[in-house]
Amino acid sequence: GNVRELENECERLLVLGTDQEWLGLDLVSPRIRDSVLPPQASAAGPAAPLSLPATGNLNEAVEQLERDMISRGLQRTNHNKSRLARELGISRSNLILKIARFGLDKGGDADQEIPDEAP
Repeated sequence: GNVRELENECERLLVLGTDQEWLGLDLVSPRIRDSVLPPQASAAGPAAPLSLPATGNLNEAVEQLERDMISRGLQRTNHNKSRLARELGISRSNLILKIARFGLDKGGDADQEIPDEAP
């Protein structure tokens, strides 16, 4: 389901942004935008554009959006992978694989974390 939602979002962005060199957050659905940005950033006005090209291969665009969402999520959660996995609706192990594939690991003992909630 999550992959299908992400693909639909990328298709939406590609259709809405056909005349633009870069796609801004104004084209991103509120559901996705709110999951990527902290609430105060949305209220404060326009944020940095997502680094998605307006043309090209859909699979590459999906991968770029995924990389950006994970990268921003890691920053927002201070690299708390358990919390970010819950926010993104994926398993922690899947998130760890994606972080490694995209080279987003901060290195060292980044995988050693204290959960923010009791099980």
